[in-house]
Formats: sequence, structure tokens, C-alpha cells
Amino acid sequence: MDECRQLLADGRRRRLIRSLQVEGETTVEDLTMRLLADGPENSREKIHTELHHTHLPKLQSYGIAEYDRDSGTVKYQSHDGLEQVLDSLPEQTIVPPVKAGNK
Repeated sequence: MDECRQLLADGRRRRLIRSLQVEGETTVEDLTMRLLADGPENSREKIHTELHHTHLPKLQSYGIAEYDRDSGTVKYQSHDGLEQVLDSLPEQTIVPPVKAGNK
């Protein structure tokens, strides 16, 4: 349980996990665009770099996401302990999927 709380301590990672729960499978680029809506202080490059080097590898190491660096795809892997802790937290905003042509 402490591992789950540590993993969920980062707000961006919580939003990332919630987005993956909704989508099931997506791309790093789509996740970047969703998280870009968090605020103007975030650049696309910064978010993409954090996803690629920090958040997605960490989620993969915990078995929460399957991340294929070569194709850029990310697939959610259900995790009961994490979902239980996440559901007990206040609801976070889930950024809606980006529609083609809005990127």
C-alpha cells in the first residue's frame, strides 16, 4: 500500500493513470497533449520528456502500464491495490481525449 501511495503522490502521475484507465491504450503523444492542458507553465517538450524518462517507466516497473518506447504506445494494466487507493482520493480532473485536428 505504501508503494501505491508513493506512486500516487505526484499529481501529474495521478492524472496520467486516470487517463489510462479511461483510454486503455493510447500514445505518448496523446498523453502529452492531454497533460499539456494542466497549465501554461508546462511545455510540450517538458511533459513529453517527463513521461518518457520518468512517469511511464515508473508505471511500467510497477506493472501498471505497458510502455513500448519504439512505437510510443502505452497500455493500461489493471492493478487492484493502486485502484483502491486512487479511488479513495478526491476526484481529479480527467483531461478529455484530443480529437484529430485539435492537436
